[in-house]
Amino acid sequence: MSHLRDDPRKKGFATAEAKDSTIDLHTLLQPTNNTVVSAVAVITLQQASQSLSMEVLGRVDYDTRRIQTISARVSGRIEKLYVKYRYQHVHAGEKIMDIYSPELVTAQQDLLFVLHSDPATPPCSMPHGQNCNY
Repeated sequence: MSHLRDDPRKKGFATAEAKDSTIDLHTLLQPTNNTVVSAVAVITLQQASQSLSMEVLGRVDYDTRRIQTISARVSGRIEKLYVKYRYQHVHAGEKIMDIYSPELVTAQQDLLFVLHSDPATPPCSMPHGQNCNY
């Protein structure tokens, strides 16, 4: 035993055993929430909303499922285009372009001639005294 007392490492081990042997059964049977295990601070969980601001690099792309093609049924040329850039959002019934077509002009003149020369056609009733073109 004297050899144990001379070694300082073993001496500390022996005193730790002596301290542990003095713990009674009542202390060991305490509920776990009554015992402090660590000195780390603990908080309770709470639900909250937070705003997050981020700067990221990326690319904005269009939805290819919403693209539609409109084909002209007559020959001609675009006189004026009202759409300023590709994939611009347009509403139903909104004017996209003015088309000049010699075929349409001829068809319009033929219709006006027929309407003007047919006696069964009623006179034009345009508001504000405007003239009909036939």
